[in-house]
Parts: sequence; structure tokens; C-alpha cells
Amino acid sequence: MFKVSEIITTPPEEFSSELQRKVYETFEALGIPRVSFAPADKLLELTGVLVGATTILSAILPECSKVHLIMDKDIAGSEMFACTDGTATCFVKIKTEDLLGKYIPSTGHKITLI
Repeated sequence: MFKVSEIITTPPEEFSSELQRKVYETFEALGIPRVSFAPADKLLELTGVLVGATTILSAILPECSKVHLIMDKDIAGSEMFACTDGTATCFVKIKTEDLLGKYIPSTGHKITLI
């Protein structure tokens, strides 16, 4: 879980991993100047789930009404999507088209594809 702040995050001169590169590209694509990890209590407050169990499926919870959903276009184009069920020990697999076309709209959220 991230929270946005006003200070600018400067990418490193050289990325240590592909994930780190993608994270900074995502910040730039979304026009986010800085992010930082939210503390566990804020994560629970905003998503209704504990650290290690955060899931797109929690979008159905009232606590998530202020959460903005973002998904990579390549993931959105995949046949299946896997995530936790809101616990750190169980996982579910759902057709991505059902997640994006049925589940997410039923929560009242919109999702930004990048």
C-alpha cells in the first residue's frame, strides 16, 4: 500500500531490478511525484486487510472506497488473474475479463490501466 506525498522521488541512476524500473515508470506514467509505504494500521484502515493479504478483491469493502485501483495493461490482457482472498494463506484465480468486467464494476470502483 502506498500513500502519495508532495516530496519528489528521484529514481536511482541505475535500477537494481526490473521491478524497481517498472515502479518508477509507473510513478511517471501516473504523474505521481512521490510515494512511500503506508504503515500497517493505515493499510488496514484503507483496505480492511492486513499486511501480506492485500488484494484487489478487497475493493468490495466499504473501507476501500478511497482506494484508486491501478493495473498494468499486460496483466489486464492476461487470461487469468491470481491474488489473495484477503488472507495471507489462501489464493484465488479468476478470469481477468470477469475481474475487470464484472467484479470491479460491482464494487463501484474504476480501474486505471497503465
